[in-house]
Amino acid sequence: MIDKKFSKEAFESCGINSPEAKRLSEELAAEIAKEMHLAVEIALRQVVERLQQLGHKLIKEAPEYDDEYAAWSYSYRDIGKDQSLNDHRLRIHFDTQVCTGYPHYLKTQEDA
Repeated sequence: MIDKKFSKEAFESCGINSPEAKRLSEELAAEIAKEMHLAVEIALRQVVERLQQLGHKLIKEAPEYDDEYAAWSYSYRDIGKDQSLNDHRLRIHFDTQVCTGYPHYLKTQEDA
């Protein structure tokens, strides 16, 4: 859940370019990916349903999540008559990736 844990103050208390800020950034990326996952699945399913209405027989493959990159991969395939994944017609593959960081910056007069 994205909450006070990821506030500006929480990042500032970690320090610029610190291991703690990196860890907090990675946790935030994972939370964003989790929140976006449902929205992306719903939107992609709507696209697939429209393609189904146009005659495609798309079959959903299990989404895959990569912890290291906070990335989701989604795939659908219109499998041929022999039901082989190698004998597919249309294939849709959609990837998402979340990148976060708390980088070093120089204070300006406005920041002070």
